[in-house]
Amino acid sequence: MEYQERNIQRVFSIKFNPEDKIIDSLEIFAREKNIRAGLIVYQGALSEGNFVIGFRKYSKSSMDFDRISFHKTLEIIGVGSISWLIIGPKFIFTWEQQGSEKFSLHTLRKPK
Repeated sequence: MEYQERNIQRVFSIKFNPEDKIIDSLEIFAREKNIRAGLIVYQGALSEGNFVIGFRKYSKSSMDFDRISFHKTLEIIGVGSISWLIIGPKFIFTWEQQGSEKFSLHTLRKPK
């Protein structure tokens, strides 16, 4: 077995307001803090939202996504990551809703 020991450089704690758009806020934060790679651990509640959860299976279109929407409070816990592409930060989240299946959310934005 081989291992490397490192020190944690920076740790941030973020609390969102009800009107915040999570992905937009995280993208701005990652740019402002120049976060090029990171781990996200989160727990909390969401009251409503729309997610793109992946590509639709067997679709002939490259931009045909599976989406979910919800309009009730969901308690969530999960992990995610930040990586930096040429166009900016990319976030990947995995979470599990109690009594439900696991979801993965990948964000990748086109340059503005």
